[in-house]
Amino acid sequence: GDDSAVVVMRYPGWVTVAHYADNVTAPKQFSYVVGAIADWYGRGSESLPIVTVELNNAGILINTEIETMSMDYLLQPYVWEYWDKIGASQQSTKTGWLTTMQTKALMVGAANSLLMADVLVLPSAAVWADMRTTYEVKPGVYRTKGADLAMAWLLALVCVYRKYARFEWGQWADP
Repeated sequence: GDDSAVVVMRYPGWVTVAHYADNVTAPKQFSYVVGAIADWYGRGSESLPIVTVELNNAGILINTEIETMSMDYLLQPYVWEYWDKIGASQQSTKTGWLTTMQTKALMVGAANSLLMADVLVLPSAAVWADMRTTYEVKPGVYRTKGADLAMAWLLALVCVYRKYARFEWGQWADP
């Protein structure tokens, strides 16, 4: 089956500082792995780590568990923002990330833009190898072969961009 994967990205710097993936941990137990990792990185930090869970498949259970853990662990669940709306209408109350053809294109587009701007620190060898299993079938249509760690990296990247970096565009995009 699919791996469960988590990537921790530090901002500023766009650095992947940790990752974990396996396909043997049950979803509920995996949520506690994620919670412990977020809690560890959140200690002594100025802000709470944002945990972005992909809602596809078992992610719904993991996301629900993460929401209940936010009282006991130093973390905050990712709250979805509508990319195609402006102002207050961008906000929603739903947590997590639903990967669809449209949202996958958003993730790949954001990654390409940041890579071409030369502002990202490329991920670890394991994430990089996982990324190589993704290919473009035709413009805007992507296929993956077990790229769960790469998807987790893209989720971390998009989360950092949406929640922090887009408000500081001129500060990091023009070295």
